[in-house]
Amino acid sequence: MHLFIFPVMTPMRIKFAVIIFTTFFTTCTFAQSYFSKSFGSAGMACTGKGVAQAIDNALYYIGNYVNLQTSEHGMELYKLDAAGNIIWRNFIGSQTAHANRIIYTAQNKLAIIGQVDDSAGNADAMVLLADTTGQIIFNKTFGQLASTEMFSGIAPDKDGGFVLSGFTSNPTGPGNAVYLLRIDSVGNEIWSKIYSYNVNAVGDDISATSDGNFVFGGDKKTASIDYNAQVIKIDTSGTIIWNTDITYAFNSGCKNILETVNGNYLLVGEAATATSAYFDPFITLLDTAGNILWSHIVPCGNGPEAGYDVIEYLPQQYIITGFGLNQSTGNTDLMIIYLDSNGNETNKQYFGNSGYDQAFNLILDNSSNSFYAAGMTLVNGEGKYFLIHQPVLTTSSVVQFEKPDITIFPNPTSHILNISKRGTFKIVNHLGQCLIDTPLQQIDVSSLPNGCYIIVATIGNQVIRQKFFKI
Repeated sequence: MHLFIFPVMTPMRIKFAVIIFTTFFTTCTFAQSYFSKSFGSAGMACTGKGVAQAIDNALYYIGNYVNLQTSEHGMELYKLDAAGNIIWRNFIGSQTAHANRIIYTAQNKLAIIGQVDDSAGNADAMVLLADTTGQIIFNKTFGQLASTEMFSGIAPDKDGGFVLSGFTSNPTGPGNAVYLLRIDSVGNEIWSKIYSYNVNAVGDDISATSDGNFVFGGDKKTASIDYNAQVIKIDTSGTIIWNTDITYAFNSGCKNILETVNGNYLLVGEAATATSAYFDPFITLLDTAGNILWSHIVPCGNGPEAGYDVIEYLPQQYIITGFGLNQSTGNTDLMIIYLDSNGNETNKQYFGNSGYDQAFNLILDNSSNSFYAAGMTLVNGEGKYFLIHQPVLTTSSVVQFEKPDITIFPNPTSHILNISKRGTFKIVNHLGQCLIDTPLQQIDVSSLPNGCYIIVATIGNQVIRQKFFKI
C-alpha cells in the first residue's frame, strides 16, 4: 500500500564505529543450485531490496539495516556466488542511506538508488555507482533542504547514464510530485522534471523502451478515491509523449513496469476490491500508444497481497512477486505468481518461514531457466535478508537454455550475430527489455553497449533462450 504523505523521522546520528556482529545465515536447499536463504547480522533488522547478476553469474545483493541497539542504519552490499554463498559484505554509501534498487549495467558496474537523510532532517534522492569490488565510483544526492526526495526507479540510457524516477515533496501544494532526473555516466545532471503538481503523486518505476524513449509508472491522487496508477511515456529530453491514467473504482497503485518483448507495457502493483480493503496484486497491459489492453486484479486470498516486481520469462508469459497470505499455513509469505498473456494466473508458489516474508525484486537467471527474488523474512523476531533461486515452471512451450538446437556465432561478437536456423529473434537485455526484434538470421548488434544479452528464438512452437556477449 502506498502512503502519499511521507512522515520524516530524524534518526539518531552516530559516528561510524567498528562493530563485530555475529552473522546469521540459514539455508533451505531444494534441488541442484536452487535455494531459499536468509542472512544478516544478529542484532540488526535487515530488509533486502534487490539483486543483480553479473556476466560471470556472480550475484550482488543490496539491503538496508538498522542496528537494534544504537539505531545506526545504512546500506549493505553483498557479493554472492551463483549458489547464494557469501563472498564478501561491505557497508556502502552514506550512513543513514536507504536503498531501493540495484542494477548491473552494460559497463559492468553496479548502480544503486534510494535516499539519504540531509542536514535539515529531511531526505535527498540518492544514486550511487560502484564497481564489482564494491568500490564507489560516484555517490550523488539530489534535492532541496526544505523538501524530501527519493528515487525508486532507474533505467540505463544508451550513453552510459541513467534516467531516475521517484518523488519530491510538492513545493506548491499538498503531498508529493513525480520527480524525474537524467544524469550522465559520471553522475552529472542533464535535466530534471517534476510532474503532477497539486494532485499528490509519486513515480515508482521506470523502464527504457526499445524505441529509445522511457516509460514510467506511478500513483496519483484521484478526485473520488485516494489514488490510482498512472503511466507516462517520455522522450530522451523528458517531454511527455503520452500519459495514461489507470482508472479503477478502488485504491490501486503501481510498483513496477516493464516493456514486453512485443513492445507493450506491463504494470504490476496492488488494488483494493469491492469486498475487502485488503489489497490483491493488480496488473495492467498497455499498447505502445498508451491504450489499455486489459486491467484487473489477480485474486489471491482473504489477506493483504501485492505485486512488487514482474519479469517476462517467455513471450507474453509473466511472473510477478511480492507477498501474499498463504492459505495453507496462515502466514504471509513471499509469493510467486505465473500469468498467461491475458494476465490470468496459471500457477502460484509461496516461500518463507513461520513469520512475515516478502520480495521486492525479481530477475531472470542468466545461466539457467530460473529466477532470483530478493526481499526480507522474519527470523526470531528480527528482519533478515531473503533470497530465493527457483526454476521457472513451464507447462507448454519447450524452453532450453545453454543447450540449444541452434547455433549462434561468433560468441562473443562485436558486430554480426549469426543464427543457424530460421525463425523470429528477439534480443533482450538483463532488465528484460527487448532491444531488437527481427526475422533475420544475421543480426547487427554493433549499436548495443558491451555486455551480456539473451537471444529469444522462436522456431515453430519451440522457444529457445541463449546467452551471448557483445564486446
